[in-house]
Order: sequence, then structure tokens, then C-alpha cells
Amino acid sequence: TLRGWLDKIDFYEITIFEPLPITIGLVAENNAAKNIKEYKEFTINIPYRDILEKVEVAGFKSGEDKLEIAGISYSMAKHIDAPILDECVLSLECRVASIIEYEGYANIIGSIERRVISKELVDANGNLKYDEFNPVYFLGDDEKRKYRFFSNESKELGDYIKGK
Repeated sequence: TLRGWLDKIDFYEITIFEPLPITIGLVAENNAAKNIKEYKEFTINIPYRDILEKVEVAGFKSGEDKLEIAGISYSMAKHIDAPILDECVLSLECRVASIIEYEGYANIIGSIERRVISKELVDANGNLKYDEFNPVYFLGDDEKRKYRFFSNESKELGDYIKGK
């Protein structure tokens, strides 16, 4: 995460830091937002491209057992009462730290309690295989919603400032 702030001595500052909080934005009155507000915890499950059919089935079934209908296997999270989807590349167990509502949207700030990543993305030394991490992003607004995919390009931290 890249954080920026105003520094009265040095003008504007930015830095990369840990631990990483997460912020999600939802329509304040949708079912997911209402439940997160009530239970104060949630998971973020990032899928691979090859399970998007299951993801879409779940996305269009409101008020039903979406996981069963879509045939998605899951395990319960270790630190919160929410599902970790077994077929996803990355899952985050989160507790609500703060909720800010603005113009009909709930901006939910969570603290990440645990990260679960697909074992295919971890090498023999326990390090992430960065070049193989290829999750799906879901983006949208009131007009259109789309899936977005990463390219295979990657850069090391510091590559952009080397030689300056």
C-alpha cells in the first residue's frame, strides 16, 4: 500500500508500509454491506479466471445459498466467522476497523487478520511466486461492470528509481 500525507516541513510524503489495512466500497444498503455492518467481519476472496462461471452464478442469486448453487467449496476462516473459498487464489480474513458512509456508499476499512494464498503460488522456500499471481479484478460503476486481468509484466521494487 502506498500512503501519502502532507508534511509541513518536507511538503508531501509517500511511503510503502505494513501492516496493510484494506478498504472496500459497497452500496450502503446492499445485503453485503448490511451484514458486514452487523457482524463487523468479512472475507475478501480473489478468484482465478477459470472459476468465473461459478462466481457469476453466485453473483446473480440473491437470498439463496450461493455457495451451494455455484458449487464452490469453502472452509471456515480461522479468526472470524466467514468462509474462505477454496478455489480462490487469495483470501483475506478481515475485521471492520471503521465504516464511513458517504452519498449512499459504505467505505469499509478492515484490518487483515490472516492471508491465505493458493499453495501453487508459493515456492519450496515459502516465497510468493510473484510472476504467477494473476487474480481477476471486478470493476464497475452504474453504467457498466467488467472483469479486468493482469498482464505478465512485473517489476522489482526500486526498478523505477535505479540509475537516478
